[in-house]
Amino acid sequence: MAQELLKLGPAGLICVILVYSLCKSEQREAKKDIRIQLLENQLTESYGERVLAADRLAEAIHSTRTAFEALTSKIRAKR
Repeated sequence: MAQELLKLGPAGLICVILVYSLCKSEQREAKKDIRIQLLENQLTESYGERVLAADRLAEAIHSTRTAFEALTSKIRAKR
């Protein structure tokens, strides 16, 4: 195949360069796609972690409120 391209002269050389450029471009695009997917996964994980942290904080606030109300009731009962 290389000899056939060489027989074509400048057109063959241009063809080889274009095919090489196309292959490199496709490799770069594949790497970009992988990177984008990685970033999307990290964003989703980060969002999930924030939601879980907010849930834990809400539970802590609720339990603190319940404990505070119980303590207030005990103090009032002792008076």
